[in-house]
Amino acid sequence: MKMKGSLVALLTIAALSGCFPGQSGLPDTRVDLTPAELAGVWRERGGAAEMVFGQDGTFTATDLPYQEFQDFPGVLPDGFDPAADKLPGAGKWELLPPLGNSAGPLTTVYLHVRMLAGRPSTTGTQVRAERFGSGPVLLSFYLGDPDLNDKIVYEKVAGS
Repeated sequence: MKMKGSLVALLTIAALSGCFPGQSGLPDTRVDLTPAELAGVWRERGGAAEMVFGQDGTFTATDLPYQEFQDFPGVLPDGFDPAADKLPGAGKWELLPPLGNSAGPLTTVYLHVRMLAGRPSTTGTQVRAERFGSGPVLLSFYLGDPDLNDKIVYEKVAGS
């Protein structure tokens, strides 16, 4: 009986903390992104940063989120100041299912970063494709715990 009580307590904590789909503003609608849907120009909401995804599997970005690279020594340029410096990048993109669900929809855009701030790079990061209800597909960089909903969101530029 002690195990059953512990399981109930754990599930209650998870439900209250927003760790289930539909909680804490996370999308309810799964996106199965195609290469054709990804190709084009995506612009940061409320910002000037852009990412351009080519149909040939390449990408360029004018200002990648530095938070995606700050925990890796030597990846950011010496003296990088996130308040003043941009972080342009380029490389290859790949569509993947969500982590832990190899048969799932293609919701992850993995960026194989080969140039970062004008320097060769062998790093990478990922951006999540998502949709809220019947709205447009968005690309989101989650900064930290997704339940906190701290993210940088990109929308596709019409006609691109």
